[in-house]
Amino acid sequence: MSQPIPKWLQERYALLLKEFGDREFTFGLARKLLKKDQEKIVSISLSKLKKAGWLEIIRLDPNDSRKRYYKLKTLNEIFKGMNQ
Repeated sequence: MSQPIPKWLQERYALLLKEFGDREFTFGLARKLLKKDQEKIVSISLSKLKKAGWLEIIRLDPNDSRKRYYKLKTLNEIFKGMNQ
């Protein structure tokens, strides 16, 4: 189930979607893309996107369980989730 998110978070989702589309990415790649944001804001953004159902954790790095691989949900998936 997906939930609406605030405008500041929609802006970050849009930047991530433009860059990564349906490809997986790491926190480090998101941090480089959102370079105007502090590291803590990037972390909060990913956490809130996941909680709202706009992002999912695909897998953990087998060599470092702290490293996660993320994937954005498509707008179609998000809106379908809002209607449930």
